[in-house]
Amino acid sequence: MNALAPSPAERACRAAMDPPVDLDEIAVSGTIVDSWVEPAGSCDWDSTLVLQVVTRDRPRELVTVEAEAVLVPDLGWLADLGENLCHGSPVRLRAQRGLGGELVVTFLVLDR
Repeated sequence: MNALAPSPAERACRAAMDPPVDLDEIAVSGTIVDSWVEPAGSCDWDSTLVLQVVTRDRPRELVTVEAEAVLVPDLGWLADLGENLCHGSPVRLRAQRGLGGELVVTFLVLDR
């Protein structure tokens, strides 16, 4: 387990409201259609989660984002996402463009 991973108390004390959106961030609210963890088979706090999300306001638009595992509420969620058990689950996130053009998640709310 990564020493930088949030403690259970830190995860339980997340703010109820979404943080404000920076000008260089995008906000996405939608449904998970695919998910996996990189490297394959690794579900720990050092993993990277990749989500494909259909947005609510543009249902024909598919957004692919990468998130650090520490943004996921717990390792159970991460394992479920890695095994594709969360398709259809609602998600809200904020992301910024990375150096390679990929969308990197800065804020993540998952719901079942």
